Amino acid sequence: MPDPESSLARTFLAQLHERNAERSDRNDSIIYADNLPKSCCKDEFISLLIKALRILNLLTRPGDPFLKVWKPKKHTFVMMDFRCVEEANNVLVLNGMSYKGQELKISRPKHYSGSQPVSVTSMNCLFGNFAVKNAKKRSLEEVCAGSEKPVKKIDPPSRILCLRRIVKNSDMQTESEYLDFIDDIRSECQKFGKIEGVAMPKPGEKGAGNAYIAYETVEEAMNARRSLGSKRFNGKFVEPSFHPEVMYLEKDFRETWELRALVSS
Repeated sequence: MPDPESSLARTFLAQLHERNAERSDRNDSIIYADNLPKSCCKDEFISLLIKALRILNLLTRPGDPFLKVWKPKKHTFVMMDFRCVEEANNVLVLNGMSYKGQELKISRPKHYSGSQPVSVTSMNCLFGNFAVKNAKKRSLEEVCAGSEKPVKKIDPPSRILCLRRIVKNSDMQTESEYLDFIDDIRSECQKFGKIEGVAMPKPGEKGAGNAYIAYETVEEAMNARRSLGSKRFNGKFVEPSFHPEVMYLEKDFRETWELRALVSS
């Protein structure tokens, strides 16, 4: 048996780690959609699903998002292997939407490794009773028809305040500049309540340009929003809005336009 510190052992362990990572990604990119109509045509459903994903900007790039799609005969579910984990994450927001009058159940299979920050439980919190109580989700057919129905505005109060487009990427060229901005934002925002944390995605990351301030209470965040809406920072008016706490805790800084896109009034 080779010495654990030998180059042979290190190489073997590195290759094993890579294989496990590849296996995890492959598992995490698989999604199933259940509760389809018994007479569902797989090709027709997949075509409509891809169109809806494109309209809602949930695809990361052009082209077919699937590596493989299969549907067992006489069953009401379809398994989809996405080309990347991010798109598999994104399709989870369609859970609960309807297709031909039936509510879709979109989730990961049991062998999901849990390596990705977005889980079905979290999405159910975001798009279920937590944030959109009594709201009815749009159907896939509505989305693909480009329905002009007004959508329910969703901006529920939260402990997390998002200051949108408060800093430009060009203003964060160095780590020192980045940290200075965080200090300045914390200094201003702590006037309205106790702050538990400040997050500011770096250039190239989701939510870049925004700052996310976690207050101790919802009331403090609401007070800060009222006060900051009339102030300037870095030469422009502040645009404060609430960010779902469950997303903040999972470091999910995607825009909440997805809520408004998916929920009808």
